[in-house]
Amino acid sequence: MKNVKRNLFVLTAFVCCVLFGLDSCLGDKGNVTTSYGTGTILYDTSSNLPCLLLDDINLYVTGAGLPVLEDSLARAFVYYSIDWDNQPSDADTRNIYDATFTQISTWEINAYEVGTPEDFDFKATDTIRNIAKPFISYKTGMTPNLLSVDAELYASGGTLRLMQQNIPDDPAHYMGVDTDTLLIVYEGGEYSKETVEKWFTFRLPDYPKKITSVVLLFRSVSSSGFSPVWKSDLGGSIYKITTSFTDSDEEDTEEE
Repeated sequence: MKNVKRNLFVLTAFVCCVLFGLDSCLGDKGNVTTSYGTGTILYDTSSNLPCLLLDDINLYVTGAGLPVLEDSLARAFVYYSIDWDNQPSDADTRNIYDATFTQISTWEINAYEVGTPEDFDFKATDTIRNIAKPFISYKTGMTPNLLSVDAELYASGGTLRLMQQNIPDDPAHYMGVDTDTLLIVYEGGEYSKETVEKWFTFRLPDYPKKITSVVLLFRSVSSSGFSPVWKSDLGGSIYKITTSFTDSDEEDTEEE
């Protein structure tokens, strides 16, 4: 699968390296952090500039090349370099650091959908050729909970959808449940020898913190970096993500 395995394993290896490196950089300066990874592009109204919240190190950076999205969010995979010796005097105050980007690949954030088992036949949907380990970017004061997927699809077309199949009676509270099941659905694909790697990001339901896990159901020939469990009765594989969501009212209190 083109780049998926490389992206996943190298990103995992870099998490530790970058985290240790940042402890030193932020303390004594005199260092340059060079890495790559995923993040969420948003608009900083205080500086009137787009910035990127890097997933792995939870750091806001800005620099030439980021698209301006005043009324929306987007996702990105970037190669970046941060020179800690050459930062604006107010970087620590505004908590946004200057970075140089050598590559920026962006994609939109899609909404999740709701449905019922009767809406469509999941077993008849297309099969993803390969999928890298899905991951959640947890919400901040400026971004929602997001699920990102790096997938290999037929080059002939098709797209992924995220569906919440068991709609709760009280979506504001999810009383009596601590997990939710979501379907990653591949539709519109036509068989071809050629494949293409694509990133997809979906906004998740506004889960309360009592939801401690999310189960993903999908159909895929293979997977990279994780081991889902095949369920013949469901017609696909399942993968469970342990979560740590935050209640909306708690977040509002923190912001006050």
